[in-house]
Amino acid sequence: MKKNLFIGLLTIFPLILFSQNKNIHFGIKAGMNYSNYIDNIDLNLFTHIPAYYNGKIGFYIGAYSNIGINKLISIKPELLISKTGSKATIEFKDLRNIYTNQDKVVYQETKAVINEYNVLIPILLNINLNKYFFEIGPQFGYTFSRNISYKHAPINSQLILKNSSSENLEFAGAIGFGYKISELYQIDIRYSYGFTKRQQLNSSILNFGLSYNLY
Repeated sequence: MKKNLFIGLLTIFPLILFSQNKNIHFGIKAGMNYSNYIDNIDLNLFTHIPAYYNGKIGFYIGAYSNIGINKLISIKPELLISKTGSKATIEFKDLRNIYTNQDKVVYQETKAVINEYNVLIPILLNINLNKYFFEIGPQFGYTFSRNISYKHAPINSQLILKNSSSENLEFAGAIGFGYKISELYQIDIRYSYGFTKRQQLNSSILNFGLSYNLY
């Protein structure tokens, strides 16, 4: 059902792009992102090992259209490819209340690096104020590649982070603002938060990029 929904969105997106609206512009964009994950697993759960997440720098590239409704409001659908991820530290000393036989392995830690490649479809409402603009709206995402590597992985590390092909769909909210440098170029900063929990994690991503208006 979720896959069908995502395929439907991909089908609708070109129809939006090639709308007969005369006040429509197309462009390309690229930039950097700083992504992280928020752990929402109950720390009292027996099988859970707490992880501490640190942000990781990635990138995005894609295309957009800007469909003018009037001078103030426009709709901006985008199609982006992004690389996101996070660094995680798992401290096994946090298991001391679970395991009564405290040996050396309980006090070890392991580090993990998460890399994800995503297809993102933000559909944003733009409020245009001269050279400044404000944007807000939903974002649909699909993770088509995920890799999680461990360093010095001791016991049970796979309980917290998995190289899984499941839980790849995400629904997020995005909000941002930008500045029109000229008729062709604009810069923007955008924050998105993943409402969908994937492996009990919510994504938190800050984007900063440059857009070029093709026509």
